[in-house]
Amino acid sequence: MKGKRWFAGMVVCLAVLLASAAVAQMDPGPFHILHKQGSIYNSDTGWNLSTPPYYTGSDWAVDFVYNSQGLSILHRDGAVWNSDTGWNLSTPPYYAGTAYARALEYLRDVTGCWGMQMTQFETHLDGTVGAYVLDRDLIEYPYVYFEVEWQTGTRFGGTMVYYDGEECDDEIPFEGTIIGDHFTAVAHNLEGEAGVDQCEVLDIITGLVFWNDAETRWEVKGSIVGADVECDATNEAGFFGAFIAWPETICECPPPE
Repeated sequence: MKGKRWFAGMVVCLAVLLASAAVAQMDPGPFHILHKQGSIYNSDTGWNLSTPPYYTGSDWAVDFVYNSQGLSILHRDGAVWNSDTGWNLSTPPYYAGTAYARALEYLRDVTGCWGMQMTQFETHLDGTVGAYVLDRDLIEYPYVYFEVEWQTGTRFGGTMVYYDGEECDDEIPFEGTIIGDHFTAVAHNLEGEAGVDQCEVLDIITGLVFWNDAETRWEVKGSIVGADVECDATNEAGFFGAFIAWPETICECPPPE
């Protein structure tokens, strides 16, 4: 009987815990719904029958997306309506009467050279004081940059380069994704002499795409964190900071005079 009472008590406790977890879940809203005739329902404000092209009786809209370029709606025949630029009947393959289109995706091409400005704080073991110390380092293009050498869909890869005035560390490969306005890259490499002071280093770069009115260019702004995840000696370091990246025409190390 004791075993049964214990089991029953556990069931009651588990039910209470599950109920508490359900109550604690976040509200999933707000949300948008696209009408097949072009209007959009907003769970906070209701139907918008004016700004999107609402064409009564025309079942033309099949998909939509919000991003830094505004609202875009895909026509079933392949055209795209954008809240900033209106209808695009040329660049997408618009085939009147075919009703072939099903989904809309914006893909940013990030291939090429990107200059950087980066403020980084590094903590490393200082043997003279027997403790970890924190250093601040500001480095700017052309002494730091990354080059996206290939891109397949949302996936890309390339090389990140630092120049410290003495040598070029141009063997820092990375891979990442650009999904909408969200940019993520992971760099992974070995530094130092094997068996002596070699470390396996991991850098994670995350950011968002922004439009710079003053420079009239798209930029990626965000954070960078990293650490020596495995080392042959006691010289492990960790670092964090913030960065801005923008398209450049020259990725060259040593930097041009």
